[in-house]
Amino acid sequence: MVLATWAFAAALAAGPPGERLFYAVDDAAGVTSLLAHGAAVDVLAPQVLTLEEDGSVAGTVPPALAAAARQRCLPLVPLVVNGGFRSDPILAVLGSPERQARAIADLTARATAEGWAGVQFDFERIPAAARHRYTGFVRAAAAAFRSAGLSLSVAVVAQRGEEPEAYPPGFWEEWAGVYDYAALGQAADFLSLMTYDQHTRLTGPGPVAGLPWVEEVLAFALARVPPERLSLGIPLYYRAWRSKGGPGYGGFREAQALRDLLGVSARWDPVQRSPLFVGAADATVTTVWYEDARSVGERLALVRRHALRGFSAWVLGQEDPALWTLLYGDGAARTASSARGRRCD
Repeated sequence: MVLATWAFAAALAAGPPGERLFYAVDDAAGVTSLLAHGAAVDVLAPQVLTLEEDGSVAGTVPPALAAAARQRCLPLVPLVVNGGFRSDPILAVLGSPERQARAIADLTARATAEGWAGVQFDFERIPAAARHRYTGFVRAAAAAFRSAGLSLSVAVVAQRGEEPEAYPPGFWEEWAGVYDYAALGQAADFLSLMTYDQHTRLTGPGPVAGLPWVEEVLAFALARVPPERLSLGIPLYYRAWRSKGGPGYGGFREAQALRDLLGVSARWDPVQRSPLFVGAADATVTTVWYEDARSVGERLALVRRHALRGFSAWVLGQEDPALWTLLYGDGAARTASSARGRRCD
């Protein structure tokens, strides 16, 4: 590991940067990471629930993830999404007070019965025209959850301004504009600020979350939301662009395997503060931007610098193994039962 990473690890020895929330999906890699390093995780947020058009909620926490969370005494905060990020289900719910009430009642009952600490809304691709309706739904849900002793957090797409022309065509109208940061920050317990994806298969090669862009998004959010109600969304994955063929996506280990297959070395971009590599095989040029412990560490430094609530990392099992060195600091967090005062019921 490079010297800069170890230096950052030393800086974290006094304690991790705020609440450490890790997203999870139903896969073996995430369970393995959780069992091995759950002492360095504060909240597990599995993306497993789906809001249906009638206001009902489908899905359940996979047994392996639930068992690992219990073993590590971790609070569960499942994500509820609009399946496939299709707008129809969430718009149907937002257009009906009865369906909103059903969704809130269903989630409250499920959370209480299954022992969840709360829920996170991760509704995306909602038209900006539904901005006020979505804010109202969050307010109603937050009030109901709070009365039941549950938390509500909201994942929000990155914004850098409120002018539609500042974004690619249609992005504000279809993706980003629905989130009223100030109002949502007042209603919910906190917002997970998704400072990704800066670049996608639609934009061409570039960092998933270049540091200058992350700082711009964070500055915009901090002007509207108190820092203690912001969790910095951090990607742990890579994206690949190929001159021929489709895009690529995966975790740190897959990125390293791809680099070895191409027979090239990675380099550090001193402006974007992220690693990348470019290689060619079979007349195809592949460009890969990814995240390692050093790049994640520099994003974690923003959490401490701005006294944010913590971070929200997507997704458990895709991380650079060296990341745990940063989060463990001096190793004191390795005692799972005492990490952050955690107690098992």
